[in-house]
Amino acid sequence: MLEKLLDILYNGDNNNIYKIGNNSLSYSDCYYKVLELSDNLKKEGNSPIIIYGDKDINTFIAILSCIVAKRCYIPLYKCTPFDRINDIIKRAKVSLIITDGEINIDGIDCLSVEEINKRYNNIKKYYQNNNKYAYIIFTSGSTGESKGVPISYDNLNHFIEWVINLDEFKNCNRINVLSQASFSFDLSVMDIYFSIYKNNSIISVSSNDRGEINKVYNIIKENNINFLIMTPTFIKMLLIDKEFNENNYPNIKYMFFCGELLEVTTVKKIKERFKKVKVINAYGPTEATCFVTLLEIKNSMLEKDYLPVGNINNSAVNISIQSNEIVLDGESVFDGYFGTNKRTKEYHTGDIGYLENNYLYCKGRIDNQIKYMGYRIELGDIENNLLKIKKIKEAVVISKKKEKSNVVKIIKAYVVVDGNVSEDYIKEELSKLIPSYMMPKVIKILDSIPVNNNGKYDRRKLSEF
Repeated sequence: MLEKLLDILYNGDNNNIYKIGNNSLSYSDCYYKVLELSDNLKKEGNSPIIIYGDKDINTFIAILSCIVAKRCYIPLYKCTPFDRINDIIKRAKVSLIITDGEINIDGIDCLSVEEINKRYNNIKKYYQNNNKYAYIIFTSGSTGESKGVPISYDNLNHFIEWVINLDEFKNCNRINVLSQASFSFDLSVMDIYFSIYKNNSIISVSSNDRGEINKVYNIIKENNINFLIMTPTFIKMLLIDKEFNENNYPNIKYMFFCGELLEVTTVKKIKERFKKVKVINAYGPTEATCFVTLLEIKNSMLEKDYLPVGNINNSAVNISIQSNEIVLDGESVFDGYFGTNKRTKEYHTGDIGYLENNYLYCKGRIDNQIKYMGYRIELGDIENNLLKIKKIKEAVVISKKKEKSNVVKIIKAYVVVDGNVSEDYIKEELSKLIPSYMMPKVIKILDSIPVNNNGKYDRRKLSEF
């Protein structure tokens, strides 16, 4: 599939392939820009390239050019700490960073797209690039060294071939797609390749606009968005305004979710406001390219506490449940973390799941499962029950451990409410839904819950409150 990328760009005429703010790029212009930059990247060497920055047009061109040139790229968000960048440079032996002047590191070429083209246009020497990996995404890493997840050309090819042929997307050609995820987040793989291979237009939300919901509303309306790709956290932010409905946004036909658990309460709100919209729920870790299974959520699925995340008969890889953990194996699953021994067994995701009637369900992370007062508790269960309480719009539950210990000291809940609601009222209502040992010691009402650059709740920041 990736061998056809230039052909697709060439045949895409003057339709927009990418737009951010007031800047847009057509398929035909993209073809010539990618052709020039990819040619010059073949002259620069064969080591991995860091692509540093936001979601501007040149960053988008750089990603596609690396794919065509067979130069493994490492996307880094513009706010990545310097210490982490330097660590990645050393580990991956990076000699080139593509940027627009936002970063300068001694001993490393930090060049814009224009500067690279100017430097190499007249050079005729080419390196033989047969890199196995298309890109490496480095996880944020809660402690210690971050993990690099290398995705091969074979992994990416398999994912693209699978996703563009799914029945769920058979009518998704030449439409406008909203892209919320940063390029350093694996959900952007869906944004980019699904859109290009369906000849769609990617309408991107910048990092500055992502937190300004009124601007996002305008982007959706002004660009006649048909398809939203986002995290569940992001739709919760959009649903805050009751004017976000099909009367005001009639062009929206699809809402696609991945990256974290999609809650029943969220889907019910969507379906109340957008009766004709197809809600698609997907599942998959970064280690499996992007996602491995999905399905459209029907009204009949809203009676349970958890939503299915796909039908395993229509998945991209083999899926099994081992000791309540979701385990993956197949062509879009990576072969091991960067710089370590290659994976020899199935990939154990760390996600809690189960199978029922060939549907896959995910209940959360094993590391969000705690032992408290002798009881094993899933924090997601508390969150789900909080959302059953009227006037609670958002809820996140975390645990705090004792110093130098794995013993949980306290459970805290953070909620956003609609109207005047007291903490005592929340505790009283929650006590009707969960046993006493699961009750959070502290419930804090916030105006908003902080979100990280991937569009997920920032649990680390909440722990500081």
